[in-house]
Amino acid sequence: MRRKISALLATAISAFALSGCIKLDMDMKVRADTKVDGTMVVAFSEETMKAFEGMSAGLVDKKSKTPTTKQKSFEQQTKDSVKNAQAKLPKGSTVKLYKKDGWIGQEIKISGVDAATALNAGTSAGSTTGPASDANKLSIVKKGDTLELNGELDLAGAGGTGDSTEGPDMSAMMGATKPELRVKFSFPGKVMSASKGGTISGNSVTWTPVFGKKLVMKAVAKAN
Repeated sequence: MRRKISALLATAISAFALSGCIKLDMDMKVRADTKVDGTMVVAFSEETMKAFEGMSAGLVDKKSKTPTTKQKSFEQQTKDSVKNAQAKLPKGSTVKLYKKDGWIGQEIKISGVDAATALNAGTSAGSTTGPASDANKLSIVKKGDTLELNGELDLAGAGGTGDSTEGPDMSAMMGATKPELRVKFSFPGKVMSASKGGTISGNSVTWTPVFGKKLVMKAVAKAN
C-alpha cells in the first residue's frame, strides 16, 4: 500500500536537485481513533521551472552525447499528472491543481486514513520517478487517554545536482526562490511533548524539514 501511494515527494526531491525551489506543506489532523484527515501541497517555483525549460535545449545526455528531447512544459506535465493522480490516492481523497503566489503543483486532501497512508499520500500523485523512500514512516498509537506519534521524513538524499546530463550550470538558479517546508499535526487534545525542532502551540505541533536531512517526528498529545 505504501508503494502504491508513495512518490510525489520523490519527484519533489528530484526537482529540488535541479532547482532548489519547492513548497511542501502538510497540515494533518489526527482523530481520537488515530485516523488522519489533512491537506498536502507539493508545488514548485514557476519562475525557476520556466527558466529550466528555457535552458533544457542545451542539455546533453552524458552516455549518448546527444541533446535531450524537448519535453512538455512543466505546467502541462503538472496538469496531466493531476488528471491521472486520483486513481493513485486512498479512497475518499481528492487532488487538484495548485497554482498560487508563484508556485504550481498539486493540492491533495485525505480523509480518515491510517497514519502510514497519511504521510505517503502527499508523496504519491503524479510521480514520474517511482516509489518514495521506504524510510518515510509514520505511526500513531493510542495509549490510554494519549496519542503517541512517531515518524520520519527522509530528505537526506536531497540537495544533489545529479550527473545524468551535462549542459547549462544550474547553480545560478539555486536559491532564486527559497524552499517553503512545513509539516503540522493537530490533535484532539493538548500536545504535551514533541521532539527536537517541533514547535508546540496548543493542540498542534509544527516541524520545518530541511533538505539533506532526515526529519524525526515524535509527539505525545491528549486524545480528547
